Amino acid sequence: MCKKESSSFLTGALIGAAMGAVAGLLFAPKPGKETRKDLKEKGQKYWETGKLNYDRAYNIAQETVDEIKEQAGPVLEEIQSQVHEKVLPLMQKAKDASDPLKEEIREKIGRLVDDVENKIEEEKKNKKRMFGGLK
Repeated sequence: MCKKESSSFLTGALIGAAMGAVAGLLFAPKPGKETRKDLKEKGQKYWETGKLNYDRAYNIAQETVDEIKEQAGPVLEEIQSQVHEKVLPLMQKAKDASDPLKEEIREKIGRLVDDVENKIEEEKKNKKRMFGGLK
């Protein structure tokens, strides 16, 4: 049986059980007033139990979060300290070392652009000389 069929069956079974319980209460030999009172009391009891369980789960989750924060605080501070001590100076050194390289690259690119422009001009002049008399 696949998961979808299993969950569909389980859902159907739970709905059927709930409907059977409601039907049993409604068709019980008690008068309607007593049945409604019983339903109200049971509903209130389930509501209180659910609220109590929710409150417990919320408190446990909050305590866990607080504990994690407490334990993680010093670790995060240590990581931040290491970043400031080691990583930031390395980044600055890399930046300082790259500045002269950037300038050298700019100069080489500038010379390359000049060379290309000069070659283009030479080629234009050569074409004029070669094809100038054909007009």
